[in-house]
Formats: sequence, C-alpha cells, structure tokens
Amino acid sequence: MSQNFKKHFTRTAIPHLILVIFLFAVISLFHLWRISEIPKGFYVDELSIGYNALLIAETGHDEHNQFLPVFFEAFGEYKNPLYIYTVALIYKLFGVSEFGLRIASFIFFLLFLLGFYLLMTDIYRDKKTISIYVLLSAGFLPWFFTLSRISFEVISQLTMVTYSLLFIYRAYHSQQGRKEWLDPILAGVFLGLSLYSYSTARLLSFLMLISFMCIYLRKNSFKKTITLCASFFLLVVPYVVFSVNHPGALTARFKSISYFYDPSISPLQCILIFVSKYSSYFGFDFLLLKGDLNLRHATGYGGELFIPVFLLSVIGLIWCIIHRDLFRNKFLLFMFINMLLSPVAASLSTEGIGPTHALRSIMLGLFILFFSCYGLSFLFSIRNNVLKNILISIAVAALFFQACFYLNDYFTRYKETSIKWFESYDFKNTLITAIERQPEEIIISPFSNQPYILLAFYNNFINNPRKIPIYVSSKIPQINTCIIYFGNDPLLDIYTTRF
Repeated sequence: MSQNFKKHFTRTAIPHLILVIFLFAVISLFHLWRISEIPKGFYVDELSIGYNALLIAETGHDEHNQFLPVFFEAFGEYKNPLYIYTVALIYKLFGVSEFGLRIASFIFFLLFLLGFYLLMTDIYRDKKTISIYVLLSAGFLPWFFTLSRISFEVISQLTMVTYSLLFIYRAYHSQQGRKEWLDPILAGVFLGLSLYSYSTARLLSFLMLISFMCIYLRKNSFKKTITLCASFFLLVVPYVVFSVNHPGALTARFKSISYFYDPSISPLQCILIFVSKYSSYFGFDFLLLKGDLNLRHATGYGGELFIPVFLLSVIGLIWCIIHRDLFRNKFLLFMFINMLLSPVAASLSTEGIGPTHALRSIMLGLFILFFSCYGLSFLFSIRNNVLKNILISIAVAALFFQACFYLNDYFTRYKETSIKWFESYDFKNTLITAIERQPEEIIISPFSNQPYILLAFYNNFINNPRKIPIYVSSKIPQINTCIIYFGNDPLLDIYTTRF
C-alpha cells in the first residue's frame, strides 16, 4: 500500500508542482515585462518614494533630514515606511534605478501570490485544480495587476494582510500539528506590519483585529488569541510613539479629504453619503464595467474584476449561506465580515476621480477572490459530471480569454494612455538632452505637479560632468538657458515668444 501511495503521489504531485512553477514563471514574466516603461512616466508619488528610499540607502536620513523615520513626510502628508524601506534595501544592494523602484511592487505582489496560494492549498488540500485557478485569477486580476507595476505603497498592504490570514488559518484550523505559539505570533506580526503599509490599514487593521477577537476569543483557544494580540500590539508601539510625538500628523490627510469634517454637511447627510459611496464599491460599474476612473489606478478597460471571478464569488457566497457554512466555519465568517468592512475606509473620503478608489478598497478584491474559490469548489461538488464539466470549462475559458484581452489592452492602448496620467513621461531623457546641450543653466518650470521631486530623484543618477546649475524656477530665462516645461504650462507663450 505504501508503494502504491508513493506511485500515486509521484504521478499527481510532480506534474502539479511543475505546472505551478510554470505558472509562477509566466505570471512573473508578464508582471516584469517592461515594468519601468509601462506605464509611461513615473508619478510624483512614485518618485517621492524613490527619492526618500535613495536617501535612506545613502545616509539613513529622509528628505527632511529625519534619521530612519517611522513615517515619511511628503507633499503635506506622511507616507508609510514598509514600502520605502524595501526600496531602500533594493537600492543599497543593486543601486538606484527606475527598474529598482518599481520592482519593489512586483516583489510584494509575488509574495502576496505565494501567500494566497499557500492559504488556498491549506483550505483545499485535496483540490489541486483550485490552486491553479488561484494563480490564474490572482496573477492577472486587473485590480492587482495594475497596482503591482507601479511604485505605490498599497500593494504591501495586500501582502501583509494575506500572510496574516494565512497564519490565522493555520493557527486555528490547520491539522498539520504546528507549534501552537508560532502561527499566532506570525499572524499578529503581519497584521501589525500592515499598519505601516498603507493609510487605510490604520483603520482596517484594527477593525480586522476586533472582528477576529469577536469570533476567535474562546476559552479553548484563549492562549493563541492572546499571543496573536500581544504580537500585534508590540508592532503598534512605534506607531503610537510617532503619533504622540507628531500629534495630528497621521490624521491630517484624512481630515482634508473626508466629508465628515466638512461643517456644511449635517450628520444625516454624512451617513447618506457614506451609504452611497459604500454601496458603489459593490456595484457593477466599479467591479465589472469601468473600475476606478483614475487611470493611474486602472486601465479603463473593464472593471476591477474579471467577470468569471465575480460570478464565482457570488456563487460561493450563496452556497455558504444556504448550507450554513458561513455560520459554522469561523474562518469563513471572519472573511465575510472583513469583506464587508474592507470598503469602509475608502467610503469615508471624497477625494479622488469618480465615486470609487481602487487603492483604498484593494482589500475588497482579496476577499472577493477568496469567495470565488469557494464558488469554484461548489462547481466541483456538482454530481452530474456532464453539467460539472461544462460549467467548469466555461468558467476557465472565460477567465483565460478575459485575461488575454486585458493584457493585450494593457500593453498596447494603455501604454499610450498612461502618458497623460503619470505626468512625467521622458523627463529623464529630456534632462539628459538638456545637459548634453551644455547651456549655462537649466530651468524647470514650476507649473506642474511637484516638479522638485522629479529633479531630486533623477539628479542623483544622471551624469552632469560640467555641474550645470539645474533648478525649479518661474524666472524669465536668459540667452543660453535651457528650459524644461510641461504640457499646458502657463509660461509656454512666454518661452516660445522670447526665443
């Protein structure tokens, strides 16, 4: 019997492992292909992260001369440290580059994909096809794919929360006989680290902890739960110390973009606005048709989800409610509650293009993806083999073709569309060309979005052998001055008529 088992394991496990490795390689190829060129241009938030990261890598101080800060002041707000320190490590090891800036997002995404794959294989240990679906759906989901190719902090939140969920599941539901203390500690650590990933986590991580306590704080698991909470609150200490030393710093941005602080809006109106915005995150426009209207966060081709993923998630939710699995399985209930909580932070703000914001609601994508796996599991449970095979084939084919159409659009049409939205296309080559002309000075027009950060970042690795003065200014240029200006610049008429 032992030999038969080994033969069966070899026949099934090795081909499956080869397929998994192959899919990881293909997904990585698509995520890395021309990552420093598409989208075209680097948005100022990306360059702010890159500039502070290179300063940390070189001196340990940020642009405001703070030594190893917990949070980084930039553009009147505070950026989160987890992503910036990751980029700083990449720069320290491999040098400063645009590729190094954006590859940090790929690293966080690949870690997320691995963590989500491990979570779903733990849950569906005997259903290897679901693990393949996990890689295909999560690997190319528009919500995640777009954000994994730009250097925004939010992708690190997705990774930290996923590993927290993985270790919560292993601590309370796994039958693998792990050490009881290790998984709760790791779950608390990753949930604590999420506080330093993206601004919405400052609310959502605490909401997740509260929902966790309500579901899992029981007498038979008391030690595990307290261990998890202790490791979480240990990670909260730097956050609290920073908040005490910088009162209001981490909430100033929220106050400026939230309608709750608008004195002209009554409490009842605030509630109505919240309900309207919250419901929009579950609407067809956002999820399936249009996505985020800000084309830095989405491509404008379809919604944030693939249609098969959405339909499978609906099937999964209906199935677990009808069969009462949602109320018998603590982890399912935990995931369902946090799916409902995930758009809360995004629904509290008004700033943005359109009613929805893909970055602030990214965790919703994770939970919908989770329940879509549950829906696929339902299809596999259908007793009629003909019907089962037809439905699964339709789902897989639809997912494959929609992913292909999305990727084709991303690497063709969106490549040019992104120029307008990222606002800095070819600034580096423009600066290099200006230096090669050898003028007396180079002036960069101030009439664009934070032009100082473009100069601050690129000036660190562009060769300027004659040390030509380069600065941001609106002064009228003199003869033998080189001017760099941007589209719709108000000084454009002056520049062109003067010379």
